[in-house]
Amino acid sequence: MTNFKKITSAAAAIMIAATMMAGTVAFAEDKTVPTGVEGSNKISVNSTSSNTYDVYQLLEGGIENVADSNPAEKVFVEPAAGFSLAEGKTVDDILAFADDATISAKTVFSSYYDSTKPVATLRGGDVCSVENGYYLVVETDAADNTKTAGILKVVDGDVDINSKLGAVTFEKKLKDINDSTDTNMTAWQDGADHDIGDAVPFQLKATLPENVDQYEGYYLKFTDELNDAFNVSTVKDVVVKVGDKIILPNTIEGANTGYDWVTNADSNSFTLTFPDIKHVAEKKGIAPNNAVVTVEYTAVLGDAAAVGTNDDKVTYGNIGNENTAYATYSNNPEFDMYPKVGPGDDVEDTTDETDKPGTPDEDNREDTEEDKVIVFTYKTVIKKVDEDEKPLNGAVFVLYKLSNNGENKETIDRMTVDGNVFTFYGLDDGDYRLEEVDAPSGYKSIDPIEFTVSADHDVLDDNPKLTALTAKICNEEGATDENFGTVDVMEGSIETEIENTKGSKLPETGGIGTKLFYAVGGGLAGLAGIALITKKRMSKKN
Repeated sequence: MTNFKKITSAAAAIMIAATMMAGTVAFAEDKTVPTGVEGSNKISVNSTSSNTYDVYQLLEGGIENVADSNPAEKVFVEPAAGFSLAEGKTVDDILAFADDATISAKTVFSSYYDSTKPVATLRGGDVCSVENGYYLVVETDAADNTKTAGILKVVDGDVDINSKLGAVTFEKKLKDINDSTDTNMTAWQDGADHDIGDAVPFQLKATLPENVDQYEGYYLKFTDELNDAFNVSTVKDVVVKVGDKIILPNTIEGANTGYDWVTNADSNSFTLTFPDIKHVAEKKGIAPNNAVVTVEYTAVLGDAAAVGTNDDKVTYGNIGNENTAYATYSNNPEFDMYPKVGPGDDVEDTTDETDKPGTPDEDNREDTEEDKVIVFTYKTVIKKVDEDEKPLNGAVFVLYKLSNNGENKETIDRMTVDGNVFTFYGLDDGDYRLEEVDAPSGYKSIDPIEFTVSADHDVLDDNPKLTALTAKICNEEGATDENFGTVDVMEGSIETEIENTKGSKLPETGGIGTKLFYAVGGGLAGLAGIALITKKRMSKKN
């Protein structure tokens, strides 16, 4: 009775600690529900569960308190064989088996119960009533794969069945900034726009399920597939955390003390794997249940040297540059991640600093759905024309990105020139200044033009879209309602014509022409002064 008391208490603890998940209550279809099983105790499954739970009665019997000092500690009185007990098995068999509270695997229990005789089959939102007893719950996922089993000691109260499969929630995010007006990045979001050459911040985030402590070890792997616009070789500034604790890479590949990083240039992707994230979290003093694991890094958008060529992998406009990622995680608490070793396999391997846990196979791990983020970028097309709107070659333009209220400017050298067409690639939202530093022969240079590019795109969305793009000419007070050319949101392009008029624009202050003008003017003024003085002297003399 003492041993059974230990195992039933441990079984209850296992049941309480299991991760809650959705389900529905229904008695087993085409199965005979035994007389006397229905009782005052309720077994229920959360309404959001997509899994199925078969409930088997191993033992039945009365319940009494062990001690008045601890009313919650209860044991069976005169246990009897349950309805679901396998043929040839007895109460003593169950009591002997239950003496080892650490064993709860469905595969081990399989010989002790009759799988054709569940007392109920529960799904999301279902509830059944049962008598006091010792029950086994076998959980099956939506794909009809039996993954695990939980042992329940049902006493004089209601029990919520919690999923022991558990599920990792995963998301990928990125940050944005208008570097003309802002100094801080946005919060983590799904859509952003950036300049070519920007080191774009990304984040992978996994929230572990509530039942990680039910696992001997817990496998977690991130797979990040970058868009071709982001070469995986540019991934830098990697920071990995569990909660607020920084995790370092393994010094021994496959060890349970950190993570393994693998880059695949052929698929332009990388993987980051925790052979045992449970062990890592516990070593950092973090409870593994519901722990949050984050990976932050930067990757450079595009290649400035490749714009306008066949090697330009950047997509401009509404389609954007999509980046996807997903997580792979353990889904079976019964998986033997640290096999027993030694004579007779009776010595269990310890989890020391050099341990290499086993990797769950496909039947013992699961993938999350892919999550994606999108980076948008734009281009400006300048067409040089004469007064008759005919193409005019020979100009030289420079485009600057302005920041700090126009105090600072950065030259945009991502440009191609095709006759009279100047295309500037990979622009973000922000303020710009276009200058014509050399006009075609016989034509005046234009005055500098300042304009503001604004974009609206989804910030938090499963499939972010670029919804608006504008370019407005600025005056001293800021952007006006005057458009800087025409905009194509789908193509992410801003196109305008710059007209030159014939004639030569006077040189600016400090030019050689100005000096000559001053010299000639000064000389004529001097001669006029001399003539006037001479005339006055002659008049006095006469």
